Amino acid sequence: MNTATEALSHYFTGMARRNRAAVQDAATFTDWPALAAQVLAEERLNLLRRLPKEDIEAIASGTLDLAAAAQAALI
Repeated sequence: MNTATEALSHYFTGMARRNRAAVQDAATFTDWPALAAQVLAEERLNLLRRLPKEDIEAIASGTLDLAAAAQAALI
Protein backbone atom coordinates (compact mmCIF):
# COMPACT_ATOMS: atom_id res chain seq x y z
CA MET A 1 0.00 0.00 0.00
CA ASN A 2 1.48 3.37 -0.98
CA THR A 3 1.61 6.34 1.39
CA ALA A 4 -1.39 8.13 -0.14
CA THR A 5 -3.51 4.98 -0.02
CA GLU A 6 -2.47 4.38 3.57
CA ALA A 7 -3.38 7.95 4.58
CA LEU A 8 -6.79 7.63 2.92
CA SER A 9 -7.30 4.28 4.62
CA HIS A 10 -6.68 5.95 8.00
CA TYR A 11 -9.24 8.60 7.08
CA PHE A 12 -11.78 5.88 6.27
CA THR A 13 -10.99 4.07 9.52
CA GLY A 14 -12.04 7.15 11.45
CA MET A 15 -15.02 7.73 9.22
CA ALA A 16 -16.20 4.13 9.65
CA ARG A 17 -16.63 4.75 13.37
CA ARG A 18 -19.34 7.29 12.57
CA ASN A 19 -20.68 6.14 9.22
CA ARG A 20 -19.78 2.56 8.34
CA ALA A 21 -22.35 2.46 5.52
CA ALA A 22 -20.61 5.35 3.73
CA VAL A 23 -17.27 3.56 3.93
CA GLN A 24 -18.86 0.34 2.67
CA ASP A 25 -20.31 2.31 -0.24
CA ALA A 26 -16.88 3.79 -0.97
CA ALA A 27 -15.37 0.31 -0.91
CA THR A 28 -17.81 -1.07 -3.47
CA PHE A 29 -18.22 1.91 -5.80
CA THR A 30 -16.18 1.30 -8.96
CA ASP A 31 -16.16 4.59 -10.86
CA TRP A 32 -14.04 6.78 -8.57
CA PRO A 33 -11.74 8.00 -11.38
CA ALA A 34 -14.68 9.42 -13.37
CA LEU A 35 -16.21 10.99 -10.27
CA ALA A 36 -12.87 12.54 -9.29
CA ALA A 37 -12.50 13.95 -12.82
CA GLN A 38 -15.95 15.50 -12.46
CA VAL A 39 -14.94 17.16 -9.18
CA LEU A 40 -11.82 18.59 -10.84
CA ALA A 41 -13.94 19.90 -13.73
CA GLU A 42 -16.32 21.53 -11.24
CA GLU A 43 -13.37 23.21 -9.50
CA ARG A 44 -12.26 24.63 -12.85
CA LEU A 45 -15.81 25.82 -13.49
CA ASN A 46 -15.80 27.56 -10.13
CA LEU A 47 -12.60 29.35 -11.11
CA LEU A 48 -14.24 30.54 -14.32
CA ARG A 49 -17.35 31.67 -12.43
CA ARG A 50 -15.21 34.02 -10.33
CA LEU A 51 -13.91 35.84 -13.42
CA PRO A 52 -15.57 38.91 -14.91
CA LYS A 53 -18.13 38.10 -17.59
CA GLU A 54 -16.01 39.88 -20.22
CA ASP A 55 -13.07 37.58 -19.48
CA ILE A 56 -15.29 34.49 -19.69
CA GLU A 57 -16.62 35.66 -23.06
CA ALA A 58 -13.07 36.30 -24.30
CA ILE A 59 -11.95 32.85 -23.15
CA ALA A 60 -14.96 31.28 -24.87
CA SER A 61 -14.22 33.10 -28.11
CA GLY A 62 -10.54 32.22 -27.98
CA THR A 63 -9.30 35.80 -27.70
CA LEU A 64 -8.09 35.34 -24.11
CA ASP A 65 -5.82 32.43 -23.19
CA LEU A 66 -6.50 31.54 -19.56
CA ALA A 67 -3.67 29.00 -19.40
CA ALA A 68 -1.17 31.54 -20.77
CA ALA A 69 -2.29 34.11 -18.20
CA ALA A 70 -1.92 31.58 -15.39
CA GLN A 71 1.50 30.49 -16.64
CA ALA A 72 2.64 34.13 -16.80
CA ALA A 73 1.58 34.58 -13.18
CA LEU A 74 3.86 31.70 -12.13
CA ILE A 75 7.02 33.19 -13.62
